Amino acid sequence: MSQSLFIGGAWQSAASGAEFDTVDPATGAPHARCADADRPDVDEAVAAARAARLPRLGGPRAGRTGSHPVARG
Repeated sequence: MSQSLFIGGAWQSAASGAEFDTVDPATGAPHARCADADRPDVDEAVAAARAARLPRLGGPRAGRTGSHPVARG
């Protein structure tokens, strides 16, 4: 089984093409071959996430993190 990266709504290989193997910890048997994300992949994923989220935000708190008040009782 091969696992790709899901970035910007599409499955893709790592930019470097690198992959790594995972094993089943209970048996030690090979489980999957996974794309090995590196900085360019992370940068692309963050940019895609920002592009998908920011245009939908509005109001005075748009783009801020931690903008929800903590409920105290």
